[in-house]
Amino acid sequence: MSNQNQNTANPAHLVQEQLGTHIAIALKYPFKNGLGETVSELKMRRAKVGDLRAVGQLKNEIEQELALFARLTSLVPEDLDLLDQVDYKQIQDAFRKFSER
Repeated sequence: MSNQNQNTANPAHLVQEQLGTHIAIALKYPFKNGLGETVSELKMRRAKVGDLRAVGQLKNEIEQELALFARLTSLVPEDLDLLDQVDYKQIQDAFRKFSER
């Protein structure tokens, strides 16, 4: 089973969510990743300056955002390509919420 599918009742994950460093995102449209595992939930962490620097050299904003979200969710960019638009919007919204805190 993928790391993305682990139970959110894990005490470490609950503490991370309470501290506001991570969030669990339940996908409305699960997908199969490159390893053939079904991904139904993502764990997303807050961005660090190093994450922003790592993607800042990419050519356009879309590629920067995709690379950043891949880093923050521990997915590979090819897996992000498999996300439904509704679920991608959930990731964008979670990122904005982290930025507002």
